[in-house]
Amino acid sequence: RLLTGFVTLLGVPFVMCHWYLVESPRWFLSKNRQSEAEHVLHHIAKGNGFSANMDINLKSSSVKDNSTLSKDSIQKLFSEKRLTFVMLILCYSWFVNGASYYGMTLAAGDIG
Repeated sequence: RLLTGFVTLLGVPFVMCHWYLVESPRWFLSKNRQSEAEHVLHHIAKGNGFSANMDINLKSSSVKDNSTLSKDSIQKLFSEKRLTFVMLILCYSWFVNGASYYGMTLAAGDIG
């Protein structure tokens, strides 16, 4: 139990970072939310120490129409060789990390 509690406590700072991180301006633009993208860019500039008066105007023409964007699907994971390879590596990594974590947790009782 002590090991499980310790590992859980190690993850708490990452949960606290959730409120510090901002969404990507590129994501906002892909969702046609220009004003929020501009707000995020102002926030990033302020964090980088750029305090001059900035006039950020993102043009709506730079945003692609959602109807022309390609739709992602699970089938695409298996249709492209590189994407399938990356997915298999990530699945293997997830499996090894999960098995290691549970193996250490189960073996912790034998340690003392």
